[in-house]
This record gives sequence, C-alpha cells and structure tokens, in this order.
Amino acid sequence: MKAFVSIIILISFLIDLNAQIVETQFGKIQGKKNGNVFEFLGIPFAKPPVDSLRWKAPQNPESWPGILQTTDFAPVCPQKRFAQGDTTFSIEGKEDCLYLNIWTPEIDANNLPVLVFIHGGGNQQGGASQTSGNTMIYSGKNMAERGNAVVVTIQYRLGPLGFLVHPGLDAENANTKSGNYAVFDQILALQWIQNNIESFGGNPSKVMIFGESAGGVNVGNLLTTPLANGLFHRACIQSASP
Repeated sequence: MKAFVSIIILISFLIDLNAQIVETQFGKIQGKKNGNVFEFLGIPFAKPPVDSLRWKAPQNPESWPGILQTTDFAPVCPQKRFAQGDTTFSIEGKEDCLYLNIWTPEIDANNLPVLVFIHGGGNQQGGASQTSGNTMIYSGKNMAERGNAVVVTIQYRLGPLGFLVHPGLDAENANTKSGNYAVFDQILALQWIQNNIESFGGNPSKVMIFGESAGGVNVGNLLTTPLANGLFHRACIQSASP
C-alpha cells in the first residue's frame, strides 16, 4: 500500500512538471508544456457574443474562480465549410468563439517579442483552431521555439456575425456604426495582450501583428484605426493589400 501511494505521489509530481499556472487579469489559467514551449489554448478574451451581445462590440470576460484549464483549442466562429468541387456545404463552429492561444518558450522572461497572428479566410472562414485533416494549421509552437518569441493567435467573428451592416443595428449602437464587430474583436484581443502578456514572458512594447490574406487586410484596418493606437508597434501584411 505504501508503495502504491508513493507511485501516485510521483505521478502527480511528474504531471505538475508539465503544467504551468499563470495569473491573468481575469483569473488563473493552467497550460501545459509541449516540447520546449509552454502553450495555453482557448483563453477567453471576451464575453461570449451571444443573445444581447450579438452584433455588439465585444466586452471583457467575467472573472472566474479557481483555475481555468487552457489546454484545448476553442471552436472556430460560425462559418460555412465546403471542399472545392462540393455542391453543398455545412455550418460549423460556435458563436462562443472569442478566444486566443499563446505559445511561449519562457514564462519567467520579461522582454520577449510578441507575434500576434490574424488568420485569413476571406473574413468568412477559418480560425485560430483551424485544421487540415489532423494537422493544426496555425500552431505557434515552432515559431515560438525557433524565434524565441511569444506567439499569439486570435479569433474574431466572421461573415454576417462579424461584418453585417444594417440601419437597425446602427440605431441600436448609438456610438458606433454597424459592421465592424470583427475589428472590435481584434482590438479587444490586442488590449488583452497589452494587459497580460508580461505574465507569459512577453514585452507589451514589442508587439507585432501579422496576417495572411484576409488577415492581412485586417492588419491594414488596424493600421488605420485610431482605436488601435498603442496596441502594437510593428505590422506585416502577407498576401493582401489594405
């Protein structure tokens, strides 16, 4: 019996070696070690944009008690999915999709550059947790390890949930025009990064945003809006023009 208890304690200790708890603005989260980097997946940076918050600018998430497990990717935002040549399509994803993912080579650092990736997909498809077969397309693990940087991928509302323009929605939002919900999602994610990235070894004064295709267009939008001033310091547009 004593040997059994010793084994259980040893297993628990080894599991803890692969776990990492970080304090964020809204509560503690627990990630995991993946090779030479720590990864934190599915971190909420906004309240779920559902019901009365649908077609509204995103709001900060509620604080949570205890420790939030952040070891799995969140669902993508709602979108049509189809393969080339298909004559039909399906809808996948969930409206509760405003999450980000972080990979860092060193939690205890305080000066690592921060690379924030905005995915493409025509602002209609895609996501930070998008897969191709069994392969995670936008994993930041290798970039964090080889570049000695903190890598962040973010999600934002797509299609009509992210970009619908309508006079009725204008009337509901006295201070803003409708149609920019996805841009506001990206801005709130960047604000979260400014407030929390030091806890992951990153320097909030060394943030670069980059994106490909529609993600590159979104980088262009962030370069032109004064609402994003001070939230990033470098930008890279890939396969797109603003």
